Amino acid sequence: MIGMAEEQGAESKETVPVVTEPPKPESQQTASSSAADDAKSASAFVRTSWSGYYHDHRNAVVYGIAGGIVGLSILVFGFWPVVLIVITAIIGVIYGQYRDGDPRIVGFFRRHFGG
Repeated sequence: MIGMAEEQGAESKETVPVVTEPPKPESQQTASSSAADDAKSASAFVRTSWSGYYHDHRNAVVYGIAGGIVGLSILVFGFWPVVLIVITAIIGVIYGQYRDGDPRIVGFFRRHFGG
């Protein structure tokens, strides 16, 4: 509330407004803790629902995210730099599989292209 307080000066009386805040109702005091509880329960709901969806549709989620990253990369860097990055990444995977002793990609190319 704004009230008027009188201060006595040396020569004149001045009126100075005094600002005081009314006490918060209990509903506002508990609203912040209620909002935190709601956020936690919403987070738990999203986590459990996405966990189930991810479990049932793992490839759709992974490739959807990968497609979004590739699309964003094309927008940011351009088409040909992204193609070069993808080709070098594939070469890296092929070499890594070869060094691990599990060259599945090399076997794929040998089966399909007669190498």
